[in-house]
Amino acid sequence: DRKKISFTIKQNVYKSLAHNVIATIPGKSSETNIIYLVGHYDTVANTSGSSDNTGGTSILLTIAEKIKKSDFKRTIKIIFFSGEELGLLGSSDYVKKHLEEIKKNAAIVVNVDVSGDEIGKDAFAIIGSNDIKGYIAGITREKGFSFDSKLHIYSSDGMPFAEYEIPSVNIARFGGKSSFNIHTKLDCVKFVSKRGLDNTLKATLNIIEKLGKAEIFPLEREIDLKLKDDIEKYLWN
Repeated sequence: DRKKISFTIKQNVYKSLAHNVIATIPGKSSETNIIYLVGHYDTVANTSGSSDNTGGTSILLTIAEKIKKSDFKRTIKIIFFSGEELGLLGSSDYVKKHLEEIKKNAAIVVNVDVSGDEIGKDAFAIIGSNDIKGYIAGITREKGFSFDSKLHIYSSDGMPFAEYEIPSVNIARFGGKSSFNIHTKLDCVKFVSKRGLDNTLKATLNIIEKLGKAEIFPLEREIDLKLKDDIEKYLWN
């Protein structure tokens, strides 16, 4: 038998100030393309967010340390966004406040969101073109890693850039206990490990180094028409 029930949620709602944290590694050439390496550092309430997104945050910090003295032809902007879990607030604010930069210089966004599961699946969600998908999958296989790669939108900080047709590579590892329990108190540190972060770290670092040091930037700034409806529904529906 079907029964109708109702319930009431009581919670405190308040305004608070949040900050995006930005580190810029200037390119050594006259080329003006910017590569954005991003991830969000906030979590939902009542969880440590060990895979979502402490995993991604730790990977960005590690890569920042590794590349801080590297000779890149292109500028790398590493951005730790806040407010992702409340509706992509930090990344949306950044795009809004730096719109001229985004329209003129943004080449691609590499977004790391969810990682750390000891047993899991490595994946790329490409908000871009088949050429971008093929390039990213190819350079990753060269390093000995097999990532599931699909043209697909990803509910994370690449989406505000997609409004202006800036492609993004969204990188994740999921499928274990931590990410299975995402947005709960069981997304905790005992279910993540260094080995669970390694593939994401090495694949992301490889992408940044290849794109940052290429003699000619190898990718066109484009998003496949098949994704346009999904992007519009996501952003404005």
